[in-house]
Amino acid sequence: MVFKFSRAWTVVLRYLYSHRNGMSSLFDYFYWPLIDMLIFGFVGTSLSTQQNSTVVINLIAGLILWQVSFRTHLEVSRNLLQEIWDENLVNFFATPLTIAEWIVGLMMTGLLGTLITVPYGALLMKLIFNLNLFSIGISLLPLILLLVVSGWVLGFIASGFLIYWGQRIETIVWAIGWLPAPFCSVYYSVDILPHWMQIVSKCLPMTHAFEGMRYALTMGQIPYWHIAVSFTLNVVYLILALGFFMHMLRKSKAQGLS
Repeated sequence: MVFKFSRAWTVVLRYLYSHRNGMSSLFDYFYWPLIDMLIFGFVGTSLSTQQNSTVVINLIAGLILWQVSFRTHLEVSRNLLQEIWDENLVNFFATPLTIAEWIVGLMMTGLLGTLITVPYGALLMKLIFNLNLFSIGISLLPLILLLVVSGWVLGFIASGFLIYWGQRIETIVWAIGWLPAPFCSVYYSVDILPHWMQIVSKCLPMTHAFEGMRYALTMGQIPYWHIAVSFTLNVVYLILALGFFMHMLRKSKAQGLS
């Protein structure tokens, strides 16, 4: 069947319509980021000194960019979970919608969430702490896009488990989203981690995005190396994640999407 963008866009609209009256979506996009920023922002403020005045901006910028990856992951995996809750999954396969169009629709939904997360986080950062997220410079755009792709990777890994085992393991949606957090250098440099954690950390594309953010803030230069490594790892992991998702989907369909 021929791929049609219009059908992929209907997947996006389906989730936009389902979330427009949902309080949980408002909390996810506006309440929790605000609470995180207040807590971590004031922790950073209390730790900062004249000799280390970049602590706060590093901490809050990392928090905002972490929201990009985590929210993108949630948009992919939680929307699938919503279909399982609504017992609506079979209906998708009764339409002309192809698997590729469905996947692209889920990706676009996650990408659109970034258009809320980043401007909202940047506004809070300016209003509360008088700091400018865009001081990272032109590097901010590729770093955000790399974290979106990392969110897709996590989302499709979680979705692979969900599509086969269903809501029995729905907790995995949140567990997988937080699994990389201790390793990927969101709030601190990789150098402070134990050696074995550093090895894991350097294999994660998100690590290089966050390290690139700190490099851009400190040196005022585009972190080409970190961007290139993160891009390469993201491509490899996205291919593997999509392959895993398709494998689990085929196994689930063989059992009647049970």
